[in-house]
Amino acid sequence: SIARITGNMGLLYSAMQNFYQALHYYKQALAMQERIGNLERIATNKANMGNTYVRLGDYQSAEKYLTQGYQDAVKCNAIT
Repeated sequence: SIARITGNMGLLYSAMQNFYQALHYYKQALAMQERIGNLERIATNKANMGNTYVRLGDYQSAEKYLTQGYQDAVKCNAIT
C-alpha cells in the first residue's frame, strides 16, 4: 500500500541519517494508517518516529511516540 511504502521511505532516510526527512515520511505514513485504521502499522510508525526522535536527542518526543506505539501494539496484540 502507499502508506507502507511511505513508511519505508522513512526507514530509508533514517538509514541515511536524514532524520528530519525520515520524520516527514513517518508522519505522512501515520496519517494514512490512522485513516485506514490499521492499528499494528500505526504502532510501528509511532515506534519508528520515537526511535528517530531518540537519534535527534529529542527525548520528550521520543518518549511520547514510543509510549503510544507500545500502547497501540498491546491493543492489537502485537506484543504480549
